[in-house]
Amino acid sequence: MSGFGQQKDDESGVGRFPAEVIERLEAYAERVGISLEESKERFVRYCEDEFEADMDDVLSEEDWAIDLSESFFLSSRTQRASSAQGTKLVGMFVGAEGRVGDRNQGLKKAAISRFEEDPVAAIESGWIGRYKWLDDEDRWVVHTKAAVVDATGSREEPDFGFRCNGDWLCLLGGGKPRPASNNGRYYLFIGNTEDMFESDIRLLKIDSKGADLDVELRYREPCVVNVNAQRDNLPAFLHNVFETRIGWADNIEYTDTFVGEELRHLLKPEKFLKNKQMHDYYVELADLVDAYHKGKETSSTGKQYGPTVITSGTVVRHNAEAREGSAGDYYLVALSSAALEHQQGDGLQSEVPVFIDEQVVNLTDSFHAPFKDGMGRWAEQSRVFVCGQISVNVRDGREEARINGTSIMGIEGRCRRWRDGGNTDLSQFE
Repeated sequence: MSGFGQQKDDESGVGRFPAEVIERLEAYAERVGISLEESKERFVRYCEDEFEADMDDVLSEEDWAIDLSESFFLSSRTQRASSAQGTKLVGMFVGAEGRVGDRNQGLKKAAISRFEEDPVAAIESGWIGRYKWLDDEDRWVVHTKAAVVDATGSREEPDFGFRCNGDWLCLLGGGKPRPASNNGRYYLFIGNTEDMFESDIRLLKIDSKGADLDVELRYREPCVVNVNAQRDNLPAFLHNVFETRIGWADNIEYTDTFVGEELRHLLKPEKFLKNKQMHDYYVELADLVDAYHKGKETSSTGKQYGPTVITSGTVVRHNAEAREGSAGDYYLVALSSAALEHQQGDGLQSEVPVFIDEQVVNLTDSFHAPFKDGMGRWAEQSRVFVCGQISVNVRDGREEARINGTSIMGIEGRCRRWRDGGNTDLSQFE
């Protein structure tokens, strides 16, 4: 029997792997502590996300399938299930940042600076390469500290290259060019490591990159998350950031058993998210301006930005369709409360606008809440929690808070169900 027939055939190609591919998938599964079936599923996603390769095409060429399974296995070198470098966080997810950042940006800036200062020393550092185009051979090569290695790309631009004046440079990994960009997205998590959860709850950022840039999570549910342990001597701005391994979201355990049974009722989101005896991140709508001034920081460029907090209120306005913005489409949701209205009156000043990217809405399922018969879309007059960054706008000489949302979280029993209306086509009035 051929390798392609060792497992049951299916449309995704998961069951038609050659024997040598199966060997590597088994080794991957053993290394990261998962089943062979899950290893197969991850391999399919890895090929699609990292190499833009359809599995049916990959399996039509056995050598190609073996090569990609080799890369897949080696990608797990930093993912050992029992690695001493791993740690567990306990708590719950409360948001996702809309902005995607290039985690290699600092490295590229450092490489350019070093090369401009001394090109020879830069190459001798071992982590920077310099491309050269060979006219007679119509191809690129890269000069590294140890050797001259082959490279790919068009005549106009090498793969993985970035400009430094008139030269093309690259970052090196294992002596070979590696992607110039490494995009990541932060997912917000309120909690801490298992040993610190009961004494120090923090708002953390979990950095998810590559194939895991957009992951499906269950927000407002207690869970245990495996992440990389933090390195020593991290700069202050990274103290609340945890790195992840490929497939980290697939290994989340949604459970509340990390606290004693007598305390588990406190992990219900309507209690946990606003319990000021547990953490300092909850702020009432009426106190957002004060929280901005107490927690604002100034960047190296002099720009001031407010803290990220959790708040709650009743939805008084909500546009059902996304609006166009300079940074992408977004939604506007306005919250209010009795305390804010008492403080500001009953006009627009008694509302806090929440601006939330369309992509964030989709990632966090922000417009849906649990109802008795399952998830459903909530409507105005629903009571919701919001996680996001505070900013302040001045109107008519008065400071007003607004929020750049990373999620909107509806709670069962506190939300009104969305009801489809009648015909909204204006042509009916013509």
